Amino acid sequence: MPRSNPRLSKWILPRVLALVCCSLAGVVAVKAQAAPANEIPADDYVARAKQLLGKLYPDIDPNLVARIEDITPWGQAQAAGVTNHFLVSLSRFSDLKADAEGNPCWCEKTVVSALVFFDFQDKALWQFVVSGPLADSRQEAFGKLVQKHPEWSDAEVIRAFKDAGGRYGPNEKDALVRGLPLADLRPCIGQFEFKSAEWVLHRPEGGEQVLNDTGTICFWRIYGNSRLTSGANKTYLIVVEAIEGKIQQIGRH
Repeated sequence: MPRSNPRLSKWILPRVLALVCCSLAGVVAVKAQAAPANEIPADDYVARAKQLLGKLYPDIDPNLVARIEDITPWGQAQAAGVTNHFLVSLSRFSDLKADAEGNPCWCEKTVVSALVFFDFQDKALWQFVVSGPLADSRQEAFGKLVQKHPEWSDAEVIRAFKDAGGRYGPNEKDALVRGLPLADLRPCIGQFEFKSAEWVLHRPEGGEQVLNDTGTICFWRIYGNSRLTSGANKTYLIVVEAIEGKIQQIGRH
C-alpha cells in the first residue's frame, strides 16, 4: 500500500481547497448573474401599469378579465414605437355580453379601471387615474348620505364621515403620509419626497356633478418632488380618497 508524502500533502491540500472554494464562489457568482432580475422592462408600460394597479389595489379579484384600450395618438405611437397612453379596465366575465355571433363583447360595467399615461422619453408615470366601484364605492355611498342632508354644516359632514368609518379626516394627515406606499410608487415615479398635504371637503352646489352625481367627496391632495431614475426632478400630486386611504390619482405637474 503506497504511503503518503506528508510534505506533498501539506503543499497540495491548501491549494486544492483554495481551488474548490474559488470554483464554488465562481458558480455562485455565475448563478447570481444568471438569476432573472424579475424586473419589468422600462418601456413595457402596460405591464408596469398593471403591476402598479395590483399593488395599490391588492384586493382585486384575480378572476377579473382585463381589457387594454390604446389611446396613444397615432403619430406619437408611430414615432415612439410604444403604447404609453391607455386605459386598463377590469370586468367580471359574467358581465360580458354576447354579440350577434355569440362571441363575448365588453360591457360598460367595470369593477375598476385606470387611465394611464407614461412619458416615453423619461419612462416615468405622468398620469394615473383610478375609478370604478372598487376604488370609490364607499365614497359614493357617503356622498349619497350627505346629499340627503343639505342642511348639515361642514362640521356635521365630518362627524358623519367618521361615523361612516372614514379613516383619514382633517386631523389624520400624519397617519396618511406615513401610510403612503412609496416603495410601490418608486418604479413609476422615482423617489418621492413629501412636501405638503391638503384636506378637501368638496360639496358641489348649483347642479355641479361630481363622482357620478353622488355629491360630496372627501380626499387629500398630497404634493411632493420625485427624483426619477433619469436623474430629473419632477413635481407630483397624489390624490387619496379619505375613507379608506386609496390612491385614486397620480399626476405630474
